[in-house]
Amino acid sequence: MIAVLIAQPLEMGQWFSRTCFNGDYSISQRAAMLTTLGLGARELAGYGKDDNALIKFNQPSKAQKPPFPSKQLPLKLHALYAPEAPLTTTSKQLENEILQPMALKAADALSGPNALKTRTFSSRMDVEKKRRTKAIPNALAK
Repeated sequence: MIAVLIAQPLEMGQWFSRTCFNGDYSISQRAAMLTTLGLGARELAGYGKDDNALIKFNQPSKAQKPPFPSKQLPLKLHALYAPEAPLTTTSKQLENEILQPMALKAADALSGPNALKTRTFSSRMDVEKKRRTKAIPNALAK
């Protein structure tokens, strides 16, 4: 996507930004589009070599062997205790901060008007207890 953006920056820049905010895409797809815009802008500004050096630094080299199997936890425990990738953590955080409130608001809107939601139902016995007042003794009857 970055190569397409660099080849046609005016058309594709507008398309990526319009599509990112108007299209029906997931958080990870939107993040990919925004990353494309950011990295493409850096590439056009002349910082591409710096970015490539950072990318190569973060990738494991082919000479490295995978860790010995006895050094890893079983899959269930590894998933529980191993740290997640930063992109996964960030996308989950965005989902919790952006999508969940929107989903709750939509569910609230679909459940009906507020007048129906605020009424609380109580048992007949509770209502009768509140209605009763203590009888005032008649002082004249004595």
